[in-house]
Amino acid sequence: MTKTIEVKNIGKKYRISHESQFFNTFRDKLAHPIQSIKQIKIPKEDFWALTDVSFEVEEGDVLGIIGSNGSGKSTLLKILSRITPPTKGEAVMKGRVASLLEVGTGFHPELTGRENIYLSGIILGMKKVEIKKHFDEIVEFAGVEKFLDTPVKRYSSGMLVRLGFAVAAHLDSEILIVDEVLAVGDAEFQKKCLGKMDDLSKSGDRTILFVSHDINAVQTICNKGVCLKSGLVMKQGLVNEVAEFYRNIKN
Repeated sequence: MTKTIEVKNIGKKYRISHESQFFNTFRDKLAHPIQSIKQIKIPKEDFWALTDVSFEVEEGDVLGIIGSNGSGKSTLLKILSRITPPTKGEAVMKGRVASLLEVGTGFHPELTGRENIYLSGIILGMKKVEIKKHFDEIVEFAGVEKFLDTPVKRYSSGMLVRLGFAVAAHLDSEILIVDEVLAVGDAEFQKKCLGKMDDLSKSGDRTILFVSHDINAVQTICNKGVCLKSGLVMKQGLVNEVAEFYRNIKN
């Protein structure tokens, strides 16, 4: 099988400011004005959201990424979606990437739903005729026919999620990345999205990365899994084994 994604020793560092300590220092300086306020330094420290994360995903795999809040899942997906670069390591992505990470991701708020569908396709490198081929099924799946020519800034969060998923799932990309943003939609639409991802996985020509707190959903549509904790890969392999591992460490 062809490796579609290779994640090699990825690390992501953030610089955190301790502002509460700064304000205590600031008050001290005000009490002793003979000392210059300019000398105040905001205490900072480095925080590694991801540390030496490595795994591979083969063409046609559906990889579930699981972990508690703060485990590094969203940071990892932002790196794989090329939204933010890693501090160290690299991610080799073979093919076009369509991602749905946050409500309204990739949409221009002033453009209409119709215009944003075409914009998303162009960003993926598709030609207008290719986008047009998928246009009707995108609109039907999202259920936004009446609002196609309305600027998306007027859409509800649910409408944005429906259109965002429809665009990501139906346009021609080799890799589809979906974060927990689907939780914004109603239960019926979540079921519809899971069904669509299941269909895509069975076609075998799309590689999918899926993050969800719903471990049962992950086990239903994924064949592989990665469990993250505090930015580290704790377990990877067959999805049922990874899900069982996650349940054990969570309990």
